[in-house]
Amino acid sequence: IRVWKPAVRFNRAAAVNGKLYLTQPGVGLTELVGDTFRTLPGTEQLGTETFGVILPHVDPRILVGTRNNGLLLYDGAALTPFKTEVDQQIAAHDLYRGTELPDGTVALTTATGGMSIIDRSGRRVETITKARGLAADVVYYAMADREGWLWLGLGGGIARVDTPSPASFFGEDDGLGAGPVDLIRHQGRLYAATGVGTFYLRPRSEGSPAEFVRVDGVRNQCWWFASVEDPEGTRGPQLLLAASAGLFRIDGDRAIAIKAPTDAPFRASLVYQSKVDPDRVWVGLFDGLAS
Repeated sequence: IRVWKPAVRFNRAAAVNGKLYLTQPGVGLTELVGDTFRTLPGTEQLGTETFGVILPHVDPRILVGTRNNGLLLYDGAALTPFKTEVDQQIAAHDLYRGTELPDGTVALTTATGGMSIIDRSGRRVETITKARGLAADVVYYAMADREGWLWLGLGGGIARVDTPSPASFFGEDDGLGAGPVDLIRHQGRLYAATGVGTFYLRPRSEGSPAEFVRVDGVRNQCWWFASVEDPEGTRGPQLLLAASAGLFRIDGDRAIAIKAPTDAPFRASLVYQSKVDPDRVWVGLFDGLAS
């Protein structure tokens, strides 16, 4: 039996691409070469990282996760920052462990903020927290099994996660004020009509997941969308909305009233462009029909 004794202590170890790495206070990142732990140049700052995460990346670099300096890439000579869309999450919730998944993405667990998955470019693939169905936000371990399931060791039990998930779920925590009664994708943007207004899906951006955002100008019951083509073909299609407050045209993130009188009800429930006469739009009302 071969025994190695540290000058102070050995921090967490990791096996990456057949090599054993660990950090040591006052030394930095070390690699086991033969029977000796060799100090890797340019890694002195890692000596204080008790819970350092070391994972494979694109050869010859390795990915190093820290609590003090976020994610870093090491090329054998120097550490460079690796900016990702989950930097704020792992900084705020204490990065704890990481694991490479079969598809090459990386799962990063935190002590208080659930788990996130990123790709090799640092883009967020998925974030799973208690607010999104996880039993706890304390995630100590992550491991992929032979069938592709991702298992998480939590602060109070274990969880199995289907990732990448074939479906995405959006609710109040994601900005959607109520359950949608109609959905439409118009000019590349997804809109949802609900009982408390209309919302559109804003794609994820750096540090932020996808979320629904309210369309200004209508806040009551919304029922039906119609993408109305210009019969002359001189302009793009218009998105019309039937709502309890009247008929509206959706222009990006604003609802503009076409017919929404304040002195008389015009409670629209659906809108439809005539196929016989494309210049005509039919509006179904709760008490009749308009055109």
